[in-house]
Amino acid sequence: YRKEIGKGIDFISKNIDNSNIVKKGEFATFILAGRNISEHMISNVISTLEKSSILPKDKPVFGFADTKDGKVKVSARANDELVKEGINLKEIITNSIEELGGYEGGGHEGAAGATIPAGTEDKFINIVEKRLKYIKVNENGGAPEKIGTEGKGETRKVQGKREIKNQEAQRREETSDKKMEGEGLVRYFGSKFSG
Repeated sequence: YRKEIGKGIDFISKNIDNSNIVKKGEFATFILAGRNISEHMISNVISTLEKSSILPKDKPVFGFADTKDGKVKVSARANDELVKEGINLKEIITNSIEELGGYEGGGHEGAAGATIPAGTEDKFINIVEKRLKYIKVNENGGAPEKIGTEGKGETRKVQGKREIKNQEAQRREETSDKKMEGEGLVRYFGSKFSG
């Protein structure tokens, strides 16, 4: 098991500058391992890489490995800092595979996976990059309302949920601040005037 993970990491390390294998996107890193890493080991290799210093820490990493039945297994990881910034790999992956026609996928915010048809890797990468760009732009303010792969665009379900959560959290924080401020004033003035 360790030997297989080691082989996978070694393969990626040796090919770190080969853009056919390691695609360094603007918002994520994509490892196109093909048959060089087993479909059963790709998630472990990607998990190990995400924690290493081989790849950038400020971007999620997506690994692709060919499956025995002619498909491609995708495994994605994002560190806790990226998750705090709003990256939710489960939503990114499930919404991205919907655009490919609906294939298997799932996971959670920091780790997710999917199976996609062989030959759709570049399309999948483009979709993911657009989704990550949307999240990044929105974090910095002023994101577009729609994204899409063919210029038509689609409403961002993922972002909408996060915006609602952020608005609710902000509202609670403001209410809490006002309440604390009010309690503080009562205590301050109450003690001054209660003599």
